[in-house]
Amino acid sequence: MKDIGPFRGTKVIAFEDDGKKNGYAFFGANGRGKTSIYNAMKWCLWGEVKTRVRASRGSKISGRRRPIVGNSDENILMNREAYENDKIQSMSVIILAENDNGEIQITREVVSKTTLPRSDDELREELTVVFGDESTSDKSRAQELIEKFFPRELQQFFFIDGEALEEYTEMMEKDSTLGLKEEIESVLRIPSMTRGIKNLENIRKKTKASIAIAKNNSKNFSQHENDLISKNKELASLNQEITSLDVRIDGIKSKIATIHEQMEENKEMLILFRQMEEYETQLSSAEVQLKRSSEQRVDSFKDKAWKVMIWKRVRAIYDECESQVDAANSVDFQIKNLNIQIKKSEKEIGEMNDICSYCDQKIPDLEKYIQKKKDDIKNNKIRLKKIQEESVLSIDELKMKIGKIIAMKPGRTDEERIGKSEEYWKSDIRKVKNLKEKIEKLQGKITSESKDLMGELGKDLGIKEANLRKLQIDKENLSSKCPSIINEIKKLELKLGNNKPDSSSEFNMDMIIGKLIVTMKDTMENYREQARSLVEENASEVFMQVTNAPATFAGIKLDKEFRAQILLKSGRIATAPSSGMKSMMTISIIDALRRVSTLNAPIFFDTPGRSLDEPHKIAQLNYFWRLDHDSQFLIFAHSGEYKIDTTINEFGDRIVSAWELTFPGDHKKCLKCNSENIMHSKKQNRANCLECEYNWDTSEENTIITEIKI
Repeated sequence: MKDIGPFRGTKVIAFEDDGKKNGYAFFGANGRGKTSIYNAMKWCLWGEVKTRVRASRGSKISGRRRPIVGNSDENILMNREAYENDKIQSMSVIILAENDNGEIQITREVVSKTTLPRSDDELREELTVVFGDESTSDKSRAQELIEKFFPRELQQFFFIDGEALEEYTEMMEKDSTLGLKEEIESVLRIPSMTRGIKNLENIRKKTKASIAIAKNNSKNFSQHENDLISKNKELASLNQEITSLDVRIDGIKSKIATIHEQMEENKEMLILFRQMEEYETQLSSAEVQLKRSSEQRVDSFKDKAWKVMIWKRVRAIYDECESQVDAANSVDFQIKNLNIQIKKSEKEIGEMNDICSYCDQKIPDLEKYIQKKKDDIKNNKIRLKKIQEESVLSIDELKMKIGKIIAMKPGRTDEERIGKSEEYWKSDIRKVKNLKEKIEKLQGKITSESKDLMGELGKDLGIKEANLRKLQIDKENLSSKCPSIINEIKKLELKLGNNKPDSSSEFNMDMIIGKLIVTMKDTMENYREQARSLVEENASEVFMQVTNAPATFAGIKLDKEFRAQILLKSGRIATAPSSGMKSMMTISIIDALRRVSTLNAPIFFDTPGRSLDEPHKIAQLNYFWRLDHDSQFLIFAHSGEYKIDTTINEFGDRIVSAWELTFPGDHKKCLKCNSENIMHSKKQNRANCLECEYNWDTSEENTIITEIKI
């Protein structure tokens, strides 16, 4: 990619797949270009990047198109420095990819048509695609090849915006699912079938207009007419039974509504019951988390706690030894210095004549001068002896002692990890205790009469709901017989109409089109239900792998309108799931839709840890980065979501490549020689390396991509 977002110049990123691991990660603080890489891929594929989706009353409000160039107050796609300083502004992205359909190379570039373009209308866009043996620069054909490889309508299930998950969750929960229903049906390939049915119905209307004016002169007209009357009666009888069932269903619904009203009259008790159910659900989840934090606490204490405890006592000895090493070094220096002075003085006495070796002048009193030198030698020897007697341990002995002490030194983060494990464990204990106390208080507020009343109402409600389901099934069974009778009626109508000699072709066409429409409608309805069931099954499977309370939950329930709810083991719906649990539900449904679509493409997840606690973050990566996952999975994580060292240490065996995105001013080491001997000048916004003399501008906001060693 070239000159997009904070990336100045050309940057190359290779997502090579070793066939064993599927994980890729980008780490960086806000504004360092994570989302820009994500957007660069979307722009190269579809020629546009939109602001994130919003939800309003359960419906989707699409984002607006991001400009490539524009004023300083606009969030443009092009690198701001390239836009403002280059003589000819340009931005380009090249994607090379392969799947079962073959290899594809996509090159999309925009170049300015004016000196300083003020809007995207002043840019010239070029698109070239090489797919297999075909190469084209025709935009329409090139885009067609791209979407054959990667359909546009599936992008939201492969380019996942963590910041938009809450919006998608709201749309999945609301009664009006207009926002997501169209996108979900696009994944299931339903719109194309719907368009086909409408086209056939229009053709059939014209055909029936021709048939309507025809008269039936067939010899078997009377027999067919009687059969037709019989079938119409049979159909009328079925419709009457269905109507009767509708009346009974409405009656039971009315009784159920009455029970709900009675429950509402005891609203306070009902609230307490529901609150207790919610607390019990939370308690079950909290107890699972407590068990996990207890195991983590035991694991963090094992082989580490004793070092942390001993080090608190041994640290002072270690520091003392370090200080003795410094003192011993000083003593060695003094001894060497005194020995040099003694030898120098002895040599000078041995070679002494009456001429001074320093100034070449005659010494006035030679004997006095020699005596002074001897006194110096004597004093230095006395000092040397005293120093040697005072020193206790040699440097080598001290270093051996320090080496033994270091063996007891804990790891750099051991004490912090033990402290955090202890803190999490205590927090979970408090949470469980608090929930139990709340449940106990609620139990004290619920009277025995209320318990009996609610029990009777609940039992009656269960019976009525079971009867309702039975009647609804009976109605569905009767309704399922109608299409075959209607089909027979149509056949009879067709036979009656076939006796018209000059309209046989119209009758044949009507019959064929009628069969096609019925078949397509039945197929579409069956497929929609099968696909919904398949999405529900896949979403539940994913959810149970990423939830932190698998003992509490049973999966995800999707109704016919694709409204989503979390299902408990008891068969009830979770009434107050946490925001993290809702996010996990949404991610599970998105990944299930991706799987059902059967399109094998990389998954790009921007800000994957938003709204998730630590266990859910780990569970999410455990699922998507598992070794048997069939798609490459890329995360674009900001510094507060996933720590680099922790993520690499824990998931290094699943990560193919990882990168850190930084600005020049983020670096504490030399960009050239990696030395820490750096001098910073805040006034000049410069950093200078004192080792290799390399210097750089710390105010520059162009991103550096650094590959992290795995």
